[in-house]
Amino acid sequence: MYTSSDIKSNGYNYTAYYCEENIWRLCEKLIQSGGNLKAIFISNDRKAVPLWNQRLSDPLRNEGAVLWEYHVIALDGDSRIIYDFDSSIGFKVNFDKYVEMTFHPEWELDPIFQQKFRVIPAEVYLKTFASDRSHMINENGVWRRPPPPQSLISTPESKNNIQQFISMDSEVGWGKVMTLHEFISSV
Repeated sequence: MYTSSDIKSNGYNYTAYYCEENIWRLCEKLIQSGGNLKAIFISNDRKAVPLWNQRLSDPLRNEGAVLWEYHVIALDGDSRIIYDFDSSIGFKVNFDKYVEMTFHPEWELDPIFQQKFRVIPAEVYLKTFASDRSHMINENGVWRRPPPPQSLISTPESKNNIQQFISMDSEVGWGKVMTLHEFISSV
């Protein structure tokens, strides 16, 4: 299994529990190479999506799944590579292997846990995403998890629109919302 120091040694910044910012900064670096890069928000209406083979997975609980409110990964559609800072499979993984080991499409999940995917072109993500990190502060004003050292991500139009990215309502936000099978077919 690789560690966060492996990611840093490859020139990428990583802060646990801030996948949206990790992927935003990754897209900022990778977009210079061109290609068909996308940011993918994974969630559902219940904000409870199981992902397997995550670094926080406990193989003795929930069949090794982590139940995230949301998770964010990147996809290079040309090379069919998934980037996931939190995957125990690896940081850069072949699309088919990642899907098989992370989502188990052959399993029939209870509908309340079925993953949905908001697929956003990286250029759009970089221009529109904003987070003031307030979703990571509890009711007592204390950080749930330590924030990244980098400055906040904002746009001229917004200081905080992360909920529009997390939402799986196709009438809200940017990109296209898909089911797991639609996502697999689109790549």
